[in-house]
Amino acid sequence: MIELWMQRDAVELVTRTLKRRTDLGDAVVHEVPDGWTPRKGPIVTVVSDGTPVSEKSWTRELVRVTVHAHDRFAARRILVKLDALLLTPGLYLGANIKPGPGIIAMNTSKLEGGMASAGYRVTQTRKVETHGS
Repeated sequence: MIELWMQRDAVELVTRTLKRRTDLGDAVVHEVPDGWTPRKGPIVTVVSDGTPVSEKSWTRELVRVTVHAHDRFAARRILVKLDALLLTPGLYLGANIKPGPGIIAMNTSKLEGGMASAGYRVTQTRKVETHGS
């Protein structure tokens, strides 16, 4: 038997947290769906910005959360609430989550609405999986 020390999926952890602890549900995705427009309501994407720190027993992955909405102000309002959920001390979310690159907000164009985005440093222990030789 061999033990493999596997990196946990920080993107899935953040996605699951936002789906379970907010009323956004299916609006939390990994990429903007084809055909989405701001008229369909806000959408939140969660993606990896890489794993800059990788040790034997733990990793620190950068996770980017971006809100797309009808304008940058609406997107920022939503992201501020998500940011508070991810960073409030004492809420056990299954990992150590710290702020990364702070909130930025911008209009993407008059037709495409606006967006707000922030990064988070998600530190997790590795999981050990046992496999046959």
